[in-house]
Amino acid sequence: MNAKNPLGFIIGLLLIGGLIYGVIKITQLVVSLLYSVSPILLIATLIIDISVIKDYFAMLGRLLRNNTPVGVIALLLSAVFYPFPITYLFLKAIMKRKIRKNADKQRRMVEGDLIDFEELDSKPMEKQRPYPSDKDFV
Repeated sequence: MNAKNPLGFIIGLLLIGGLIYGVIKITQLVVSLLYSVSPILLIATLIIDISVIKDYFAMLGRLLRNNTPVGVIALLLSAVFYPFPITYLFLKAIMKRKIRKNADKQRRMVEGDLIDFEELDSKPMEKQRPYPSDKDFV
């Protein structure tokens, strides 16, 4: 390798700078998209499974009671960066729904589906003899 060529070093710096610039721009795009889509995600989360949101706020309340400074910081961060917790809660609600559906499907496979039935007449059946007797062959 020839280490005395400054052009290779400059090209490397430009490539790394361009890569970092591209990653920052993609991150900005994703964050701005999350900020604009988060109200829709919140409504969808409420429709899919409201217990996920209730559990999140209960967790924040427990954190405020048990460790007040950390709870206040978590509450402020959740308010300022609200698209991230909302996206997390949406994904959690989707996963809980899929798990519930698969568990229900598995339960139906093991236990069987419920079926419709007809009520039969309640007259007793004739008793069957296990072996034929001599009278049957006459």
